Amino acid sequence: MEELYAAFLNRIESDIYELSLVPAENEWIYAEWKQFFLSSIQLFKFPRASFDLDAENNFIDSKIKNSEIQVLAGFMRYFWICQQVDSWENIKTQYSESDFSQANILKELQNLKKTSLEEARYAESLYYRSLSGKP
Repeated sequence: MEELYAAFLNRIESDIYELSLVPAENEWIYAEWKQFFLSSIQLFKFPRASFDLDAENNFIDSKIKNSEIQVLAGFMRYFWICQQVDSWENIKTQYSESDFSQANILKELQNLKKTSLEEARYAESLYYRSLSGKP
């Protein structure tokens, strides 16, 4: 899972995920990342490896390759963006006084969500077109 989380973090810029030296303080971070991962599995249509986890949250299947990790990381990024866009700070502007600049920001964030999903789907389509890096 560490490789998956590293690939995911490489795709986002966020200061909220600063890991502490005290493992107990990081539990909420890993729980959130795991939820992004679990949500991503449903979008990954035909993986060639199993994404089942053991008790320590490690992949049971040793055949998972970088190609699967990159597709999952793309979907995880999509769900992270959804979380950011759908946060109350962005949505509450719809229920207060009209401010066109806030509406434009929200529209741009919605476009970012759409683009993020398209990028993840494109990575998934490339994954299906090759087997072990060969077309």
